[in-house]
Amino acid sequence: MNKYVRMLCIFLIGITLGAVTSFAKEYLINQITYRNTTVLAALNDLYSKVGQNTTGFCRVLSGDKDTVGSKYYCNLGDGVTRELYVLKVDSTYDTLIFAQAVNTNRYNWNTASTFFNEGGAGYQLAESWTNVHSIDLPDAQDIANNVDYGTWNVNTVSSGWWYLGTHTTTNDPTLNNQYAWLFDYTDYCKTYGCNYEAKGSNGYLTKNVIYNNSSNVWVINNARMISAGKSETYYQIRPVVTIARDNL
Repeated sequence: MNKYVRMLCIFLIGITLGAVTSFAKEYLINQITYRNTTVLAALNDLYSKVGQNTTGFCRVLSGDKDTVGSKYYCNLGDGVTRELYVLKVDSTYDTLIFAQAVNTNRYNWNTASTFFNEGGAGYQLAESWTNVHSIDLPDAQDIANNVDYGTWNVNTVSSGWWYLGTHTTTNDPTLNNQYAWLFDYTDYCKTYGCNYEAKGSNGYLTKNVIYNNSSNVWVINNARMISAGKSETYYQIRPVVTIARDNL
């Protein structure tokens, strides 16, 4: 192996592990160039980019920090890295929705709404997520806001259904696709414009009981916001978590 290559490998490892002092880094790798660019300049550029995308216990995969629809990898506290998307942003916390259901089971709404509470099936899991501020089912209004359906109000609408991309009962996979992160990993969803299908999932439950209809709730079924009975066991749990913005 060329001595310069060996030296570069040794010091790159050292820099990565924090074992090389700033002075040594400046002195040694500032002397090595490749295609008229010093290794030091390339590393500093890399460090600055990583610094923008890796903070706290989450890492940006795509999109911009604290931006709705941006994709993150996060360790919620149990050592498992999960893929989440920003659903809502405020001054202190961001709300992120799981990219997939928390497990493969289907639940009725009454069970799902208390899943993470003490005594619920997901309580121990929630207890292990020490890096999050709160856990809940997604808010149907947040979903409507994210797909720019500003005239839809969960507190006044008592019936109907609509596609995420068109806000009507007309399916347009191209328009739906811009919101694929909200309905990926559901059965046959490519018909509606998703990127990733998952057999056995009709969609997921929201937290919202339908206005003037206490027996039904809003759910995401493929690319649609529709109503479903509280007692139905066709839908999964795709939770949302709030995380302090300093950790994103």
